[in-house]
Amino acid sequence: MTLAWNVPVHEQSKHPEAASYRTIFDKMLEQAPPEIARILSAMRDSRLTTYGDDPRLGFAEVADDGHGGAKIVATGTPPA
Repeated sequence: MTLAWNVPVHEQSKHPEAASYRTIFDKMLEQAPPEIARILSAMRDSRLTTYGDDPRLGFAEVADDGHGGAKIVATGTPPA
């Protein structure tokens, strides 16, 4: 999720690591199950269109919920 959301922002801002982030994302899509690849591609496409003017970076992590399960913790910050 983090790469799908942030790669377009890094590419638009000419971030020095943008090309390597894109390579990682593309390889991940190739290796992902088709349904996951479609979801991640749709997120990236939405980031370029619907949310194209939003400069915030997004981060998501899976964390322990303290009860034997998991929770998603998501944050958004302006790019540096």
